[in-house]
Amino acid sequence: MNASLRIRRRVFRDLLYHLYSIWLFTFSDLKNILFPQTLFGILTALSTFKSGTTTSGTSDASQILYRTPMVMFWVWIHLLPIDIHNQQQPNAIAEDQVNKPWRPLPSNRCTLTQARCAMFLFYSIATLTSYKTGPFRWSISIMVLGIWHNTLGGSDANPFVRNFIVTLAYASFGLGALEIAQNESLSFGSRGGSIQSNFPPFGAWIIILSLVIITTIHVQDMEDQEGDILRGRQSLPLQIGDGPTRWVYKG
Repeated sequence: MNASLRIRRRVFRDLLYHLYSIWLFTFSDLKNILFPQTLFGILTALSTFKSGTTTSGTSDASQILYRTPMVMFWVWIHLLPIDIHNQQQPNAIAEDQVNKPWRPLPSNRCTLTQARCAMFLFYSIATLTSYKTGPFRWSISIMVLGIWHNTLGGSDANPFVRNFIVTLAYASFGLGALEIAQNESLSFGSRGGSIQSNFPPFGAWIIILSLVIITTIHVQDMEDQEGDILRGRQSLPLQIGDGPTRWVYKG
C-alpha cells in the first residue's frame, strides 16, 4: 500500500512538473496573444450579433459568452506549439539564457528531444481541434507562418519581414477566435455582382489593428537587445540604434 501511494504521489508530482513546464512555454505570450485574441473573438462576435450581420444559428448573446473557454482553448492550443517551435531553436535558447532564463529549455526543465516531441504532439492536437471546430484555414495559416518564422529564418532575417509574419499570425489568431466565438466560418464571395459576406462591418478595425502591430512591435525589442545580439537577430534597435528607434515609435 505504501509503495502504491508513493507511486501515485510521484506520478502526480511529475504531472504537475510537466504542466508547469507547458505553462512556462506560453507564459510570455499570455498577455500578448492569448488574452487579447480571446477578447477580440468574443467582443467582435457580440458586436456582430447585436448588429445583425451574422448568419449563424446563434439566437442569444449568452451562447457566445458560453463559448469563451473554447475560444481561449483554441488560441492557446495553437500558441503552445508555436512557442515550443520558436524556443527550441539553438539561437533562441542562447537568447533566452540572457532574456528569459526561466523558460523550460534554458533552465533545463526539459530536454530538446522532449520539447520537439511535445511540439509535434501539440501541432497535431491543434490541427485536429480546428478540423473539428471549424477554423481550419486559420490553423494552417498559423502553422505555415510558424515554420516561416522559426525554421526558415523569418524571425532573424529582417525586422520588417519578422513584423510582417507576426502581424499575419496575430490576424490569424484573431479571426480563428472569432469563428469559434460566433460558431460560424467567415465567408467571402459574390453573387449576382454583389458581395455576399458575413465578415463583420468593422472588419476595417482588423486592418487597423494589424497596422498598429506591424508598426509598434519593435518596442519589445528594446529590452531584448542583449539576447538579440547573441542570437544574431537583426532587430530595429540593433540596426539603427536606440535613439532613432524611439523616434520611429513616436512617429
